[in-house]
Amino acid sequence: MYSRSDFARRFADLDTPSLVDKLANQALTDDAQAAIIDILDARGLSGEALDREMRSQRSDFYRRTGVTNTCDHCGKSTFPNGFVDRGQRFCSQACQQTLRSLEATANTPAHEILDHAMRIRSGPCPKCGRRNGINEARRQYWVWSALVFASWGQDCRIQCRRCGVMGNLECIGSSLLLGPWSIKGVFLTPVQIVRNIAEMMRKDPGSPSDECLQLTRLQLGRELVMRRASGLQAGPVP
Repeated sequence: MYSRSDFARRFADLDTPSLVDKLANQALTDDAQAAIIDILDARGLSGEALDREMRSQRSDFYRRTGVTNTCDHCGKSTFPNGFVDRGQRFCSQACQQTLRSLEATANTPAHEILDHAMRIRSGPCPKCGRRNGINEARRQYWVWSALVFASWGQDCRIQCRRCGVMGNLECIGSSLLLGPWSIKGVFLTPVQIVRNIAEMMRKDPGSPSDECLQLTRLQLGRELVMRRASGLQAGPVP
């Protein structure tokens, strides 16, 4: 294990922007964080000024892009319908909106995300509107194919167990009907069916899962983006 002084020696040669980026966007131990704060303080960056730089770095984290033809959110090819927005490449409007939503909540404290996820978790199901127990992030897996073409994937939404199981059953039925019509589909269909069965059998965790927290962050981000687009003052989401 590295000590605070060990981290101080390791980070001493990094420039200030790199240190702020590391502090804002990377998972660090307490000693590593303390070492970076000490170095930045010695360079005259601390308090509110450091907080401002960290907020800026968190927002910029979602805007970094390379000179490639892949989507800066999902990594898929941007051909043929890709477009550029604020220096970033996207394969679809959905990816652009998702990244902008994440960007909008870059500085939202983790405890606020958790509090909102807990309210969603114990409230009515976002899909059916009923109170059927715990709402969690639930996945459904699907596949369809035809001759030499095959498409497969998964959807993940926060919903009650009943809605999740119904979605899994629907995906099993559609995969059996539409999946095994190519060589690849023959192999993918049983895989997706097994995944759906495993999802139906999965027990709900005692606290919001990472997927649930991420979907909650996306929801809050979309609301913030909509508020800003409509000219309303962005405040805490109830």
